[in-house]
Amino acid sequence: MYVLAVAAALSLAACGVSEDDLLKASSLDSVYSGGSGGSGGYGSTSSDPSTYGVIRGTVKFKGKHWKAGPLDRAGSAECIDRRPEPIMSEEFLIGPGDTLGGVLVYIRKGVSSWPSSPSGPAVIDQINCQYVPHHLVMRAGQELVVKSSDPFLHNVKAMAGPNKPFNQAMSTVGQFSVTFSKPEIGKHFSCSVHGWMEAFVTVLPHPLYAITATDGTFEIKGVPPGKYQLTFWHQPIANQKKIDDITVDVKVGKGATVVQDATMERN
Repeated sequence: MYVLAVAAALSLAACGVSEDDLLKASSLDSVYSGGSGGSGGYGSTSSDPSTYGVIRGTVKFKGKHWKAGPLDRAGSAECIDRRPEPIMSEEFLIGPGDTLGGVLVYIRKGVSSWPSSPSGPAVIDQINCQYVPHHLVMRAGQELVVKSSDPFLHNVKAMAGPNKPFNQAMSTVGQFSVTFSKPEIGKHFSCSVHGWMEAFVTVLPHPLYAITATDGTFEIKGVPPGKYQLTFWHQPIANQKKIDDITVDVKVGKGATVVQDATMERN
């Protein structure tokens, strides 16, 4: 495997996470379809920021669409009073020409740490009985601040995975903090009081990711030149039906822009 010119940068030992650990980080199965058959040799060839490149592309969906519509908030007067207008589901964001929004695109293998740390905590809020953002991506070891901007009861439930689960009531406006030390893809958050509320938290050892816009486009900037596995991940539908992940090999040249499109299908 290629090694960075500066040993401290992107070093595996820096955060104690092996690439095999990252490959196993998701509790959801992935489908490997690498263009080179997963031949290895993943990693960066330079730590000079002036040589960093870009990965961009468009994600589309193939197959029968799930019906998108408003969330069912019946019986929750406190939520409807704060936000009378319907809240649309964010679990399947299909656009014109079958473009697919809300897809996490991230480097899965080739970068297992990063030389700089986030400047502050990651934040997820509960606003008018909705998690904001719907999918939060943070760094391993970064503080996560879980907030509630609603003056009534919520119950934040984070499912089991590589990082420990928790189940914490929030009776009014406030916040608490947790730290996830291990990589994990799409940790599911819900609210036991308001069943339609859900979010996903992804923990990565680096900042090389993007979430596709509603037109399916994404862009990952600041990618060191090298060879990587790039994964496309979509949340489960209704927390059970899965769109198959796609993982491909990409090579980024010095200062280059690589276009990597993908078409996802329901399994």
